[in-house]
Amino acid sequence: MRKATTAEIVDQPAIRQAIIDLADDIVVTLDESGRVTSFNAAAERAFGHRSDEAADLNVRALFPSLSTPLSESDPRCRRVDARHRDGTDFAAEIRQQRIAQSRGDGFVLLVRTLTGQEQRLRESEERLKAIIDYTSAVIYLKDVKGRYILVNRRFEQLFSVTNEMLRGKTDHSVFPKLVADAFRRNDLEVLKARAEREFDEIAPHEDGPHDYISVKFPLFRPDGEMYGVCGISTDITRRKRAEAALAATKEQLEQLVEARTADLRDTNARLEAEIVERERAARDLTRLIETASEGIWTLDTAGNTTFVNHGMAEMLGYTVDEMIGRSLLDFTNDRWRPEAEESFRRSQQGVEAKLDFEFELKDGTPMWAILATSPIRDENDKVVGAFAMITDITARKRAEERQDLLMRELDHRVKNVLATVIGLADATAERALSFTEYRQSFAARVHVLARTHEALAKAQWQDLALDSVVRLVLAPHRAASEGRVSAKGASVRVTAGAMTPLALTLNELGTNALKYGALSARAGCVSLRWGHAADGVLDLEWRESGGPPVSAPARDGTGLSLIRRLVEYELDGTIVMTFPADGVRCRLTIPALV
Repeated sequence: MRKATTAEIVDQPAIRQAIIDLADDIVVTLDESGRVTSFNAAAERAFGHRSDEAADLNVRALFPSLSTPLSESDPRCRRVDARHRDGTDFAAEIRQQRIAQSRGDGFVLLVRTLTGQEQRLRESEERLKAIIDYTSAVIYLKDVKGRYILVNRRFEQLFSVTNEMLRGKTDHSVFPKLVADAFRRNDLEVLKARAEREFDEIAPHEDGPHDYISVKFPLFRPDGEMYGVCGISTDITRRKRAEAALAATKEQLEQLVEARTADLRDTNARLEAEIVERERAARDLTRLIETASEGIWTLDTAGNTTFVNHGMAEMLGYTVDEMIGRSLLDFTNDRWRPEAEESFRRSQQGVEAKLDFEFELKDGTPMWAILATSPIRDENDKVVGAFAMITDITARKRAEERQDLLMRELDHRVKNVLATVIGLADATAERALSFTEYRQSFAARVHVLARTHEALAKAQWQDLALDSVVRLVLAPHRAASEGRVSAKGASVRVTAGAMTPLALTLNELGTNALKYGALSARAGCVSLRWGHAADGVLDLEWRESGGPPVSAPARDGTGLSLIRRLVEYELDGTIVMTFPADGVRCRLTIPALV
């Protein structure tokens, strides 16, 4: 009697079902239409359905988040939401394989439930990848032999490679030999030391070599085995160039100071040698004092003015005669009076002083100056007054104040941009069904944000005409729909603060129309009209027609949720969305845009 082969035994339905029931993994078989044909024991425990109850269930009842229909075998592990009989959802991973069944072709699904820790780990990995890809630093991982394991998006952009192209290759596949050799030496130093190291490195860019500070550290497996090197490289080319320029400027200033010092030494030598000409020298000195752009001021021991040059008097808006005999304190305000008293007191003690000081002009306006004071001594070395040199630095102070204001404004705008980007990332991630969808949607929204920021920068952060904002945002949608978008309205200017949320709102409406609405059909079109309502607010209407039939969604999608958030919270406006069968209607009412 012939013995049955293993394949013949397994092919027997009862034995095959027994093997499936004994498996620890969840196994679900489906027919071509997605109807359940069998459950194993693990599936009964996971989903709460008995095998006989599950026979007529559709795959969507078990996996409501499954985004694509079953068509072919897919060995990839996909993350989905699974649903228990009691209505609760749980995280799971599935793989699918097409099989032949007694009643026709179908599919077998291998399902593995995810624990909370595994799910959090997956989410953490996704967040880490986003951080790595969107940082401005260059990040890369290599094995101990110098072969690339992973590079971030910045690396790909700068050196025109992809992870797939680079994986398993060394630096010599990307960089010139001398550069690659230097990188490898540094990697080997880290591997030898088994510790973090910092290097100055040079990498070739399209515009020439760039300087980098690279922090490299070894990677270890849990058992302590070292398996590679991770590097984080920051481009410091601008800083290096600035340092070089600063060094050159410093050298020039030192040369100028040295030359000036030499001139002063020569002048002093000549004055000492020409004592016989003191009277002429005194006249020359008087002429120099009177024509100097700096203010020169002398005070007696009581702090009253004994001399000022014309430059000092003109600086404060007085004549020389108006200042003689008056106290230094008469030419400042209450805030700076204690500083003036302290500076004068120190000069009477024989101490020189130099400080930034605020004078008050004759017309009451403030004037910033460098006030340098020193004691005046008689032939017995007794202090008989004070000498002051005043340099007007009002223009410099105002420039510093403007710079501080610009820096604060820049800090504020950067924080706003970062907050907007984070909000867009969160809103996109809430409804994205895959990483690819998340990346595409998020990138499109960030591109709109970037174009808006560029337009604001060109306008020096001033108001913009609404029609220019519309043209900027809807240009890609017009191009994709062959010009089937019309926009027209009253002359309205948009504030810099309102431009970003308005631009993002229009982009979401245009993107939805391209994907699902009127612009997805060849005969479809979009009309955008706006004007001022009776109460002065902006009334903007988006109207689609000629597209596929429309029905109201069961719940807001990512785009509509984002639009509501932008209009109601960012613009303090209202939104009315209607869904007649011939096309979507959206009416926005926004107060105080200009």
